[in-house]
Amino acid sequence: MRMTITLYHAQNGAWERTVLPDAWARWNRGADHSGGYSRTDQGESLLLIPWREGLAIAPGDGVLDGEGPEIGPGPLKAADPEIRQVTEAALYRPGSPLDHWEVKAR
Repeated sequence: MRMTITLYHAQNGAWERTVLPDAWARWNRGADHSGGYSRTDQGESLLLIPWREGLAIAPGDGVLDGEGPEIGPGPLKAADPEIRQVTEAALYRPGSPLDHWEVKAR
């Protein structure tokens, strides 16, 4: 599903905020409460973010569903417990409009 997300990138001891209106996300909300099946993704979210000049994403960065607030120095989870932490980030640049970041976060 296409959605707006906010990326928090560590920059010189602070968090640089970037709002990205055109990400695709499978945003998992945590454990399955219905009891109908066993989760195999352990609550991991997958995001596909179109490449753009100057955008950097690395493990340890944060992502938030929607347009998030500016955040000062300190732990991301202390600022907002809904922020997911990036566990993997890979850039795919085949040289076409399909250039994108593939990001996993928990």
